[in-house]
Amino acid sequence: MDNTLMIQLLRNKAEEIKSLLEHFQNHPNELQNEIGLLEDRIKSLSKDFNLLQTNIKNDSEEFELNNEKEQNLQGNKEIKDNPVFKTKKNHINEDISKESKFLDNSTINDQLKSDSTNIISDKLSSQKLTDIRTAIGINDKFLFIKELFDSKKEDYNSSIEFLNQSTDLGKIQEWMVNEKNWDIENPTVKQFTEIIKRKF
Repeated sequence: MDNTLMIQLLRNKAEEIKSLLEHFQNHPNELQNEIGLLEDRIKSLSKDFNLLQTNIKNDSEEFELNNEKEQNLQGNKEIKDNPVFKTKKNHINEDISKESKFLDNSTINDQLKSDSTNIISDKLSSQKLTDIRTAIGINDKFLFIKELFDSKKEDYNSSIEFLNQSTDLGKIQEWMVNEKNWDIENPTVKQFTEIIKRKF
């Protein structure tokens, strides 16, 4: 993932934590029950920050590797420009060498860039949820409570507990249709379902 995107993600999560803190400041009675949510958001922010550090380290290593290759190419050019080596055969070898080094360099650069991007995106997508709450932002939480749980916070909390303990996605989908009477085509239900799927 691009560093700019990672920074935006960190900024969004920091804004979410700020919003959560403001909410608790205005509703201190909810803090005791929801302190785990705040802890999860801070841990999530910390994980993303560590990913950004890894990405920066990989970018730095790639930059140093490219710099070293460029210096080696420059050094080889200076040697080949020496009049002692200027024979017709050396001209041909120099052209072949330049082309192969260019090809090798671009291939390695492409691989390094692709590898660092894949490593971070793999880490993000492979992070299996152990607690669904950690993937639900404060705005989404209020949306879900309002639209899916008829503004009943207790129903939302008990449902999240049920979902966290469930081990069968099929049974969860049956629960959504039979127990909750949710329309699975509803965009809010789809959004909620996508978060639940990350647990499996």
